[in-house]
Formats: sequence, structure tokens, C-alpha cells
Amino acid sequence: MEITIYLLPRSDPRPIQDRYGYDVMLDREHDEYLDYDEYFMGVDRESLEPGEEDYFARDECIPAIGWIEGRYPDSYCMLSGSGAWDMSEIRTTPEYREYYAKGQAAGKEG
Repeated sequence: MEITIYLLPRSDPRPIQDRYGYDVMLDREHDEYLDYDEYFMGVDRESLEPGEEDYFARDECIPAIGWIEGRYPDSYCMLSGSGAWDMSEIRTTPEYREYYAKGQAAGKEG
């Protein structure tokens, strides 16, 4: 799966890469239409070759989204194939809340 990550301009995405070991790729820089820098992490299912495994499963994405949104105040994430309703459901899960708190603690540490 793929997570789209919206960070405030000049935010450093390296802590995400360091924690999860996946490349965090800049997709679009902020401009007059977008107040955030847009990154993605993981792989979109359509990009997978036949028989290739999805190496970033949904159950791994939910804690990652919680950690990222906790670590970076005013950021937000979208999971590929998910809409607003699904994302609101994700944000109510115990895994999300646990990792959100861990992300907040990591943000305070530096």
C-alpha cells in the first residue's frame, strides 16, 4: 500500500524514513494551491508486477499513519484507496491512537 503524507513546508521527512526503512519521496512541493509538501511512502498496488507481494500491508500502515500524524503537528496522511470516511475510521483504532502518542513523544524529543 501507499501512504500519501502531507507535511508543512520545510518539515524534515528523514525521521519517517529512519523509523520505517522505506523511501519517503517528494511528490509535490507546496504552491499557491497546496499549503503542504506532498510525499509518498510505500507502493501503489497498480505499480506491483504480477505475483509481486505488497511489502507495506494495511495493518502496518495504520500505526505508521498514527506515528507520522503524532510526530508532525498539522500534518495528515491518506492511505491509498481510502477516502475520508475510511481515514476517520482508521483514526479511531487503538493502533492509531497508540502510535499517535508515540509520534508525539518522538516529536518532543527532537
